[in-house]
Formats: sequence, C-alpha cells, structure tokens
Amino acid sequence: MKKKIMIFAIILIVILGGIGTYLLINRNNNSKTENEIIEEVIDEKTETILAEENTDVIGHLKIDSIGLNGPIKDGTELSILKTGIGHFKDTPYFSGNICFAAHNRGYNQNFFERLNEVKKGDKVEYITKYETQEYYISEIKEISETDLTVLNPTEEDQITMITCIKNQREKRLCVIASKQ
Repeated sequence: MKKKIMIFAIILIVILGGIGTYLLINRNNNSKTENEIIEEVIDEKTETILAEENTDVIGHLKIDSIGLNGPIKDGTELSILKTGIGHFKDTPYFSGNICFAAHNRGYNQNFFERLNEVKKGDKVEYITKYETQEYYISEIKEISETDLTVLNPTEEDQITMITCIKNQREKRLCVIASKQ
C-alpha cells in the first residue's frame, strides 16, 4: 500500500512539475493581441475543415433564386472546378472578402451556370461545418479577366463570385454579396 502511495505521489509531482514548467514557458506568450488570437482560431477551424475525413468539401454555397446549392472545394484548379465551386486559396474562409469561382458551361458540373440571372438583394448562404452566414447580392459587374483586384482583402464581410461571360474571353462576371 505504501508503494502505491509513493508511486502516486511521484506521478503527481511529475504532472505538477510539467504544468508549472508549461506555465512558466508560456507566461510571456500572453502578450498576443486579440486579432492574433482570432486569426489562430480561424486558422485552426480552417485546418479542421480541410482535414475532414474522406472529403475535400469545405462548405456549400446556396442561392435559392437561381437553384444553386453546390459544394465548395479549396482551390481554383481545373480539376477542382470540374466537381465543385472553387475557393481562392489566398482569400479568407470565414470573414472579409471570401472569393469563389465556378464554371457556367462546358462541363458536367456548371455551378455558376445561372449566376448571370441573380438580382441585387438575392440571398446567398455560405454554409460550413461551423455556421451558416447570410449575404445579399449588392453588386453585379463585368471585369477584365486579368482584374484580380476583386480578390483583395476588405474590411467588410462579403462573398465575391467570379465566372466567365459567354463569347467574351477577356471578360468575367463578378457578383458580390454583402452582409446586411
């Protein structure tokens, strides 16, 4: 019995020593700003979404007015756009300017086939494992195929959707949905 108590005491001392050491090492790391902490949480959520077992889907985009309900995958490579709506990897996943691209013709899956039919005020839902966010179409415009400024970060939360324009190789349709 004394041997069990002695082993328990040693284990307890090791655990408490480890906790104490951890607290001492991390004591000076508490100077992070609120934004840095939020970014860490967002990065963890993103890693979790991308690591979901047996799936490369990070969410869904839904626009009832045009019958869209499509899976979102990370990246805009042709292989991704053949099977889903592509998320521009250099844009955020949860806030700011979240940017997507998809085909509108010529493939088996043309998720933005009817994007040209949306109207200002139409609701857009961005559905992830963690939450559903609602946006409303606020801007519809043509841009040059080389105009990447629409992917720039914004202070406001918005979704930017880009697709080709039929018979206009140098142009793209850009639809922006904002939170109200």
